[in-house]
Amino acid sequence: MKKAKIVKKNCVKHGLTDYVLRSEGRFRCKQCSVEAVTEKRRRNKKILVEYLGGHCIECGYFRCVGALEFHHRDPIEKDFGLSQSGVTKGLDKLKLEVKKCILLCNRCHMETHRGMLNLDKLIKKQKYHEAVFTFLKDIKNYKRYEQKEISLDKIRKRG
Repeated sequence: MKKAKIVKKNCVKHGLTDYVLRSEGRFRCKQCSVEAVTEKRRRNKKILVEYLGGHCIECGYFRCVGALEFHHRDPIEKDFGLSQSGVTKGLDKLKLEVKKCILLCNRCHMETHRGMLNLDKLIKKQKYHEAVFTFLKDIKNYKRYEQKEISLDKIRKRG
């Protein structure tokens, strides 16, 4: 493995620190790099948590995104773990992988692994929540459509 070239430089944010030569040929503050990756991972996790409903499918916990975890419905279908290398992948790949999961808080996730919670029941619960969410989304879109139609009718009557 090739060792990265490191030099000491002044960073506006971190002062005198290590700068690492990047693949595109420029140096970047090592701490700024780490912070950017951490922020991207947090942002992606927040998006993925919302994508799965934003709360634990078992107990409804939602307060801290960091306490919510993705549990693969079927380990055979798992292409990669979302908590390890997964969060560095693109959002489209992450969404494809998260579709194979249910969202649990860390307590319910542990209970699932210990066999205290029935995974089949959780999966049915998630499918029910997805159906309700889709239904509510359709109603919201219909109401918007209805509002637009009413507005168009008013305009037509005036003209």
